Amino acid sequence: METRRLRGFMAFVHLHNRTQFSLLDGAMRPGELVARAAELGMGAVAVTDTCNLYGAVEFYKAARAADIRPILGAEIWLWPEGLDTLEPRTPDGGWQIALLIENQLGYKNLCSLMTDAIFDGMHFRPRIDLAQLASRSQGLIAMTSGLNGPLGMS
Repeated sequence: METRRLRGFMAFVHLHNRTQFSLLDGAMRPGELVARAAELGMGAVAVTDTCNLYGAVEFYKAARAADIRPILGAEIWLWPEGLDTLEPRTPDGGWQIALLIENQLGYKNLCSLMTDAIFDGMHFRPRIDLAQLASRSQGLIAMTSGLNGPLGMS
């Protein structure tokens, strides 16, 4: 794919966007995000909704139709001490990380991590631990997710 350039520099790409499928965190429809990216001349844009890929198909189709490279991923909460240390009275916390899908294996791994987070790691919100991430990290690119990520909380 040809990279779009602005005045000799590689174009900026937003890699951490939430849509209406991130309840309370996003409001934009996937198609609206793509339309705005196209309006700004962006060659690629990502969607990283909170622990879901509900808008992935709509986003992917809209991006392809607009000749924009769709980057799929999800944001997830990580409990670094291990999920086995969580007790009912443990306060909410942990780190937010965004995981971008690099290939087919990454898609499968992200789906597995989100399923584990929802069914096995629910504590205020779906979460995973470092051991789970390590075992399913292939094909994924991790980002620290700002102020609630491992770097922002230090």
